[in-house]
Amino acid sequence: MIVIGLSIVSKIVSEFRLVRTYEAGDNWHAAVFDAKIDGEAVQFSDHLHVDENNCIDHIEIFMRPTSVADAFNAKMSAEIRKVVNKNK
Repeated sequence: MIVIGLSIVSKIVSEFRLVRTYEAGDNWHAAVFDAKIDGEAVQFSDHLHVDENNCIDHIEIFMRPTSVADAFNAKMSAEIRKVVNKNK
């Protein structure tokens, strides 16, 4: 499912660029990305926690501005529905 999600994101998001990363302690990390959706600038802030095997066990993704995040959500939902309906 993660691979499907990432492939959908790659259809929607362009000019994806890592801006910076942070180490927050207690196995928490953050990454900030700039990108475009439908030509509009968007910024992602991903907060990740890794377990003792260095595998991600928790992720929170924040986006701004809200208008572009709403457009992203609508596009993701539509693409996920296509995949689900195709696999019925």
